[in-house]
Amino acid sequence: MVGDSLIWGQGLEEKDKFYSLVAEWLRREAFGKPCDVNMKVKAHSGATIFFDPKEAAKYRAAGRDENHFYKGEVNVSTPSISKQVETAAAEYSLQGRTRGADLVLLTAGVTDISVEGVLNPYEDPQKLKPLIEEVCGKRVGKLLEQIGQSNPDADRGDRLLPYVIEEIVAKSRLQCVARGA
Repeated sequence: MVGDSLIWGQGLEEKDKFYSLVAEWLRREAFGKPCDVNMKVKAHSGATIFFDPKEAAKYRAAGRDENHFYKGEVNVSTPSISKQVETAAAEYSLQGRTRGADLVLLTAGVTDISVEGVLNPYEDPQKLKPLIEEVCGKRVGKLLEQIGQSNPDADRGDRLLPYVIEEIVAKSRLQCVARGA
């Protein structure tokens, strides 16, 4: 599981995070019988797709490790999502899984574009278009190529998403009914 605060679940309890719900669903129900799930959680708040070279130079000049993994709630751009993919692939390889993960969950791009930039009422929306094309087209495209190379057997999460969302919504409705909401 790689990405930014969206998939990390900034502010949520571990049991309520999307990836925890997906893992639990895979463990219990997805295959009609219980199964093992070996999940590598690499996502964190603030992660960018690639680490900006200027920011990387500043990190190195300050003697900081740009590949250091902080706690997920710490809003920093490093390690980048690309580095997260690389790290997870290396960990799987050490376990003898040279073809990586069977499923990769990913969110990317929001931090690169910046929520503030999108929501700024004084900014010309036309200025966002080239940035969105760069981030969502080129950067995400390169990232998906990297993920595919590191995890050639991985299933695309978008095929599972409708089923997972259905399960999450059903669970949420049950909890609301139980609380009388």
